[in-house]
Amino acid sequence: MNRERKQRVVIRGTMSQWACVHSGVPQGSISGPLLFLIYINDIDTNTYSKLVGGVDTDPAAERLWDLDLISDWADTWQMKFNVDKCKVIHAGSRNIKYRYFMGSTEIKVADYEKDLGVFVDASMSHSRQCGEAIKKVNRMLGYISRCVEFKSRELMPRLYNSLVRPHLEYCVQVWSPYLKKDIAALEKVQCRAIRMILGLRGMSYEERLAELNLFSLTQRILRGDLSRCCSAKWLL
Repeated sequence: MNRERKQRVVIRGTMSQWACVHSGVPQGSISGPLLFLIYINDIDTNTYSKLVGGVDTDPAAERLWDLDLISDWADTWQMKFNVDKCKVIHAGSRNIKYRYFMGSTEIKVADYEKDLGVFVDASMSHSRQCGEAIKKVNRMLGYISRCVEFKSRELMPRLYNSLVRPHLEYCVQVWSPYLKKDIAALEKVQCRAIRMILGLRGMSYEERLAELNLFSLTQRILRGDLSRCCSAKWLL
């Protein structure tokens, strides 16, 4: 996209020297991302990995063939994959744990990997993601506790919705917890946040939610799941 392109910085009329651009797309480019998608559109044309695959071949062998095909595609179109950023996660107790290669380089095996802010591990339980979300929320609640002296019921719900909830509900439809311990741990964090609000002492968690016109985290996740399913249905 940026082959043979150069750029320089201009600050108050003073210009820097020209420098070569080796990666990325020009800032503010509208056509750049679209052209890149068109450029890689045929990357999976000859691969075996499809949403609906055949049943006459070994899935592991298909993955190996696909990696070879993608490597050949990259060589043909003069692109390079960063193999160091590629990881293999062996999921399932009966996984044979094949070795996978990109070209001549073996892809490293990892117990977990973070993709777009969401942790995925071999157990597929999403407990690690829940733990990371709870850590972020506890740090934010500690910051709020130190910086906000008068924690009124008018101010705190706004702070909670803007600073805390995004950590608990980011991509939650992908990692929605199903283990009771994870659900209870996430709900406990919201309970801690609500306990900080003045004027709600002596009330149970459910009574505080009703007083603040809030839903439990479990109810919000369920509502989000149903909304996403409904949206997907209309797209079919």
